[in-house]
Amino acid sequence: MPTSHAIWDANAVRARCRQSVEACERFFAGRKRPESATGQAFFDLCLAEFEVRKHLLATDCFSSREALIAELRRLLTEPVVPSSMLPCHADQFLACQKQDIEVEIHNLTLGQEPHEKPWFQRLFGR
Repeated sequence: MPTSHAIWDANAVRARCRQSVEACERFFAGRKRPESATGQAFFDLCLAEFEVRKHLLATDCFSSREALIAELRRLLTEPVVPSSMLPCHADQFLACQKQDIEVEIHNLTLGQEPHEKPWFQRLFGR
């Protein structure tokens, strides 16, 4: 979902979010809850990302980078509750959701900051 361009393209970010939701829907279609710890961890990670993206699409907070970051920060204090299926482990689901949101905020914030010249260009003034 993050964009590396300095210019915000709400439609492109919304489209990437929608593609992510559609990919998750295909992943969960007909899938049974895993029995192994590793499988459950992966399931909860995918479910956390899926629920966050569905929420972002429902709230349509893509008008600006700042609006999206603000909504993601709000979700850090008010996590998304799973709507379509239950996670394997609630604490694992919440930890995955928090990590996913923090990564998104980090990536969006990086896209907002001006890029610094490499050290050698700063040193030689180019």
